[in-house]
Amino acid sequence: MDVVIDTNVFISGLLKPYSITGEIIDMIFSGQITPIFDDRILEEYELVMLRSKFGFPVDIINEFLFSLQTIGKIMIPLHTGVKLPDENDRCFYECALCSETKILITGNKKRFPKKICFEIRLFSPREFVEYFFVEE
Repeated sequence: MDVVIDTNVFISGLLKPYSITGEIIDMIFSGQITPIFDDRILEEYELVMLRSKFGFPVDIINEFLFSLQTIGKIMIPLHTGVKLPDENDRCFYECALCSETKILITGNKKRFPKKICFEIRLFSPREFVEYFFVEE
C-alpha cells in the first residue's frame, strides 16, 4: 500500500521506536507499506533529521534516506498551488493527491484542513494502523 508520510511521523518513529510511529517505520521496512515522495519531501526529511536537537548521526540519516529511496517510490506530482497553513506542507498534499491511495499520514492533521484537502485520505499514525492493520 502506497502512502505519503509526513516528516513528523518519521522523526517520532526514529526517536521512539516502540511507539505507533515506530510501528509505521517497521511496516515500511517489512514491506507492508511503501512510502512515496518527491524531491521536496526527501529534502525536508534530510533537513529536519539534520537538526542538532534530534542528535541523529549523519551516517544514520544517510543510511535511512538511502533505504527509503531504495524501497519507496519517487513521483513527480502536479503542482496544485493550494494554500495550506504551512506552505512547506504542500509537497505532502500534492504527492498524496497524485497517488493511487491518496493516503497521507501525519502527526498534525490541523496543517491539512479538510475544507482544502478533502480529496486526500488523512490519517494520524494511530488512525492509520488501527484502520488498516488491527483486526477486530
